[in-house]
Amino acid sequence: FRSAPADRDADVSSTSSAVRAYYYLGVPVSNASLTEAYVRNHQNTDGGFGLQTNRQSGITWTSTATATWDALLALRILGSVPDFPTEAQSFLRGLQNADGGFGLNTGNLTSRSAYSFDAVDGLAMVNGTVLTPGAARSFLAGNQLASGGFVENGLDTTAGLHTTYYAVRSLKALGG
Repeated sequence: FRSAPADRDADVSSTSSAVRAYYYLGVPVSNASLTEAYVRNHQNTDGGFGLQTNRQSGITWTSTATATWDALLALRILGSVPDFPTEAQSFLRGLQNADGGFGLNTGNLTSRSAYSFDAVDGLAMVNGTVLTPGAARSFLAGNQLASGGFVENGLDTTAGLHTTYYAVRSLKALGG
């Protein structure tokens, strides 16, 4: 699926959004088997998913927490699993930084509440766990403001509804 009719290329995130829309509408996904194959083909050999990876054609986009979460959720809804589930666990675990939060991709040391959610929830979808859940809880709890809302990381000063959602969902999954 493409994000808009004017787009020339489909991507795994737009496809995941379409699969979720079908799911929430209670309507079967059109061409479900082709959609499943398309999503699975976006998994890189490192276990993560790239926005426009095409493994069969040898095209590899950087694996990200966001594209990986999108793909794993789409596959779950479609009743499928990734081709490399163990590698997916390793990829997502490897995104955890020294501050306990998770970055967008390998080597990204900027932790965010949203990326932490993608990794924590993604790990749950492949029956994995966070290696240091206490550190992840501490990172997320440290992003809560006096107002009760959460920020992406310590550089932000204004809580967002989306960051609060991601932090609360992550904390719940981590037993916090």
